[in-house]
Amino acid sequence: MKYALLSDSHDNLTNLQGAIRIAKGLKPKALIFLGDFSTSASFDCLSQAGLPLYFVFGNVESEVEKIVNKAKLMDNIRFGMEILEFRLDQRNIAICHKPERAYELAFSKNYDAVFHGHTHKAKSEMVGNTLLANPGEIFGRLGNPSLGIYDSAENSIKIIKF
Repeated sequence: MKYALLSDSHDNLTNLQGAIRIAKGLKPKALIFLGDFSTSASFDCLSQAGLPLYFVFGNVESEVEKIVNKAKLMDNIRFGMEILEFRLDQRNIAICHKPERAYELAFSKNYDAVFHGHTHKAKSEMVGNTLLANPGEIFGRLGNPSLGIYDSAENSIKIIKF
């Protein structure tokens, strides 16, 4: 199965809508957002995409309480304040925002994949048997925005720049 990984939108709704459109064209089973909505406008865009949503908060957030209250009312959303652990297709997954925490999670050997954001730079590597990846940024501050497509069958990620 495929899952779309997005991070660091910082309320660039034009880029976020473009990323969702690209992702939905690849028919992911869910969206996974790795923090830094900035405001509830980005959350609203993601939550109305018509796909299940997994997310964590980043370090540049406002309206956290508003987002939490909205998310609690939706059946197809799971979230964590800093970390969220879940299973996808027999894979143990952890998501967080900061890379330091992601490395701690990957080194624990408890996960098949760990995803994070924060650096705005797409990257993937193996830490032992754990895939550790950052899909880059939706915002576009460092150049072309990007998203990731996680393939749970292969435990791999493809970065798509747009």
